Amino acid sequence: MGKYTMKLFDCKSVRLWEKPLATSINRLRSRSTLFPFPDEQQAKKVSFEPFDCPQIMNLNGEWKFRCLACPEQVEEAFTGERFDDSGWDGITVPGNWTMQGYDKPHYTNVQMPWPHQPPFVPKENPTGVYRRTFEVDASLAGRRFVLHFSGVESCFFVYVNGVEVGMSKDSRTCAEFDVTPFVRTGENSLAVIVIRWSDGSVLEDQDHWWMAGIYRDVYLYHTAPQYIADVFARTKLVNDYTDGVLELQVDAGFSSEIHPEGYTAVVRLYDSAGNMVFDEPETVEFVVNKGIPVGFRKIAVPAPALWSAETPNLYRLTVTLLDPEKRVVEATGCDIGFKSVELKGGNILVNGQPVKFFGVNRHDFDPVHGKTVPFELMRRDVELMKSFNFNAVRTCHYPNDPRFCSLCDHYGLYVIDETNIECHAFYDFITDDPEWLPAMMERVTRMVVRDKNHPCVFEWSLGNESGMGANFGAMAGWIRRYDPTRLVHYEGAMRRHIWEREGEEWGAWATLEGLNAEISDSICPMYASFDSIDQYLAHNDPRPFIMCEYTHAMGNSNGSLVHYFELFRRERRMQGGFIWDWVDQGIEKSDAKGRKFYAYGGDFGDFPNDFDFCCNGMIWPDRVPHPSMFEFKYLAKPFTIRAAELSAGVFELVNYHYFKTLDELAFSYRIEVDGEVVDRGALELPSVMPQSQARFTVPWHLPELGRNQEAFIIFTAAQKSAAPWAEAGFEVGHEQFKLELPPPAGAASALPAAKLERSGDTVAVGDSVLVFGAAGVPESWKFRGVELLAAAPAEQFLRGATDNDAIRCFIHTDERKVGFRWLEVYGLDGLEAESSPAEFRMENGVFTAESAAVYTAKNKAKLTVKRSLALLETGALAVNLEFDVPPELDDLPRLGWSIALPAGFENFTFFGNGPHENYCDRRAGSLVSLYRQTVTEQYVPYILPQECGNHTAVRFAAVDNGVAGLLAVAPQGMECSALHFTPADFLAANHTNELEARPETCFNLDLGQRGLGTHSCGEDTRPRYRIHSGTHRFGFCLMPFAVQERVEKLARQL
Repeated sequence: MGKYTMKLFDCKSVRLWEKPLATSINRLRSRSTLFPFPDEQQAKKVSFEPFDCPQIMNLNGEWKFRCLACPEQVEEAFTGERFDDSGWDGITVPGNWTMQGYDKPHYTNVQMPWPHQPPFVPKENPTGVYRRTFEVDASLAGRRFVLHFSGVESCFFVYVNGVEVGMSKDSRTCAEFDVTPFVRTGENSLAVIVIRWSDGSVLEDQDHWWMAGIYRDVYLYHTAPQYIADVFARTKLVNDYTDGVLELQVDAGFSSEIHPEGYTAVVRLYDSAGNMVFDEPETVEFVVNKGIPVGFRKIAVPAPALWSAETPNLYRLTVTLLDPEKRVVEATGCDIGFKSVELKGGNILVNGQPVKFFGVNRHDFDPVHGKTVPFELMRRDVELMKSFNFNAVRTCHYPNDPRFCSLCDHYGLYVIDETNIECHAFYDFITDDPEWLPAMMERVTRMVVRDKNHPCVFEWSLGNESGMGANFGAMAGWIRRYDPTRLVHYEGAMRRHIWEREGEEWGAWATLEGLNAEISDSICPMYASFDSIDQYLAHNDPRPFIMCEYTHAMGNSNGSLVHYFELFRRERRMQGGFIWDWVDQGIEKSDAKGRKFYAYGGDFGDFPNDFDFCCNGMIWPDRVPHPSMFEFKYLAKPFTIRAAELSAGVFELVNYHYFKTLDELAFSYRIEVDGEVVDRGALELPSVMPQSQARFTVPWHLPELGRNQEAFIIFTAAQKSAAPWAEAGFEVGHEQFKLELPPPAGAASALPAAKLERSGDTVAVGDSVLVFGAAGVPESWKFRGVELLAAAPAEQFLRGATDNDAIRCFIHTDERKVGFRWLEVYGLDGLEAESSPAEFRMENGVFTAESAAVYTAKNKAKLTVKRSLALLETGALAVNLEFDVPPELDDLPRLGWSIALPAGFENFTFFGNGPHENYCDRRAGSLVSLYRQTVTEQYVPYILPQECGNHTAVRFAAVDNGVAGLLAVAPQGMECSALHFTPADFLAANHTNELEARPETCFNLDLGQRGLGTHSCGEDTRPRYRIHSGTHRFGFCLMPFAVQERVEKLARQL
């Protein structure tokens, strides 16, 4: 802004970094991400990297660096071209200095890192001075030079050869400066002063790490004095979405000595095979509009291949600037797609279809480099999203690296592109203030202009969690005029203006029809409860429902995801949502022993902080998927299979795609009996049109079942050929059905019986010797001389609280969370247990032990357990437990028994839901089968240690040491886990490196566990998935075995 033109050194008293109206100095207008090429042939080539362009000079690499405590410490000499910086440190650009040993990362969610009211920032304001040199070849004399910064946090000043060039704020969008007057042939010096905190930081309170520095690419590009300044390629569909129209605007730039008269632009369009679409190149002539040479052209494109997330068909557009003699001046190119986005009939239509958006929120994050994300890691993110059946992404809460949208164009992901605005700490305070309007307007316009040619973008978001004010009305209005081909999204529009909000409950959007419809084209709340969704569906707001954030993925989470998908599939206006969020923002760190772990808020001495609330991704920082990803993959798969006539082998295949068949998938089936494959085959299925279904019959050979055995048919769909995101044979999805087959005739084979012999508290039967304690449970159990118990089994009511149970740092104070109740009200970590003496009996060859225990809670409530153990002649120990839970102890974490086995019991076999951990409200994507794993593999290394490794619907499970083992059988089903950690171990550790694996194995047999829910930020576990007060009965059998025996056979004989 021209008002502020003084040097930094002259304006220290003005503190330009605290002036919201001073958004920039000498910064060029925003433009699309276009690169200048010397000719059309080079512009035609597709590349994600700017450095493939010969007219771009890469300024990444090692710079000289000095970190100062505040801007006032910057000396004017630091920016001089002849300043001796040989004694300064080296630093890598791009890169956050906070990740390279200077200053420190700082994490907050809502609160600002400092207490000042905007626009003021701390006087202690770390400031980095960067320096480097670059060479300009003599052959480039007379060219135009532009210095490009893809991202700098948060306010920076630029100097070339000691001369001030300009200033910019807005950490997440590109800034460019025309440095032609300052650059000379030969060596040039470049200095950049970066100030960590500015008024711009107030608009960037976005629930992620506060970093600092030049963290995205820096380059210098050159053009001729006459050049292509920008291209806007707007596509539309006509004739019932069958034909396309390309509306083209080309902006040119000319030095003051050159007149645009006679200059033209030649436009060519190429399909994916490289064939030119137009019979002849189209020509654009320029007119001067407000001092800018602009050319317009509207071109019909018959029957284009349309772009969608399912069919990401791209065309390469090239624009070549010609001088009056028709000589090539320069060329540029970009990828475009033909698609339409419209709001119609209560739905967002893409190419005329009401697609569902199965999305996720994505921060730019790397565990080693912070906000500097290597391109290959971006690609990995996109490939993971596609392979787990995501079809959409929201760039929370700012425009991501410019290359990310290009990846989404190519791979096929719908994008909500979000403006770099979140003033969460001040909410409505800023968004009505006209002093902040220029900054807010610039942020939205610069994003839209930068990303306008990307077909992946279907909605422009005005920002996040910033309240509702007049400034957003101006932003939405500008977008609607500039780009009517896309829709506008804003979560803050789900609330009324602050003056109208008195007494309004959160979630009132569900009944306020048409609320702020001029701002947001969709109902897009965050963490909508199921009750509020029901309210919305009962009303008649004409807009579709798309949750901008839902099913908060913090730690072991995403309970009830299946119920959201039931709504998405069933309700027309429910068009999906975006999970919060993609990646755990844990920073890789090592302790004094060299053990790596992921750090979060407070681990760098950053205060105030919000602890581990930055670790709420579906994947770990190293991009390994959480178990919940497999639940999502199953629910979001592009098909389903239904049993039409199961007994006759007739099924129905449903195609959820909107734009293509399922022909690219190879379907097969297998039939398992107790986990063993007895039949399999490939399926030749009919071609199923989009949004259609067809029946098919499986040519199966049904097995004969043994006593108590179970049979399942499992369908899988895999890629017939490789996709950009997956190899051929990659499994896209599965379905499973239990086959109800007649039981076998005749009596079941019996286990061999042996006589029981008792001597006091010791009972021997066959190869087993058990020693019972006074509480009526075995304290020792030897089988063929191998001790099976490290301690007496005991009831278990506690689990290592998940992040949804309670945020760990608040678990003792946050009365809203169930974890507080478990520890502070119930005292489950220190229940007082009183057992009555056991009654032992030997009758009819069976030894029984009857006992009871009373557990007294901190609130004086008493939980009673009645135990009945029967040692049978077969060597099996039948255990029956009766839990009497009083109302004062309602909603317990679990009801079960924990058996500690000695060191070495490492092999874990189970028949139930797997292979990944699952819980009662997150198990839809699991498969019932027989799994052979290890105990060590059951531990899931959530960044904050917590409950993990559970399996539901377990019929039997066994742990062995390679010689002997212990089998647990519950024909009615149970939940089960085997870990080297206790709940107390998880509760005592705040990082994975603080966990010490026990040599013993904790074999946990549960009647049930409380579901996971999403209550770290969102709805609590639904009542149907909780353990309520009342009487609960749990029965199972324990049986020792030698590893030579097949546990699956042994289990079915009990």
